[in-house]
Amino acid sequence: MDSTIYHTMGPKVASELDDRILGFLEEGPATPDEIASELRIAWATAQGHLLKLAGTGKVSASRKGRVNIYF
Repeated sequence: MDSTIYHTMGPKVASELDDRILGFLEEGPATPDEIASELRIAWATAQGHLLKLAGTGKVSASRKGRVNIYF
């Protein structure tokens, strides 16, 4: 788990955001930019949560050019 996210946001808020990201990804693959825009969060916040979720096996990623696509 990214301890920076955990300590900055708190476990409950971080968990709620993870759930929102997972819910968004249920509709199909998305880039961090798309997730950030849809959920109205900073790109860095989306990317941090996606990396954490990928590290725990809850999401997967593939690279298309210079962009990661999460699903």
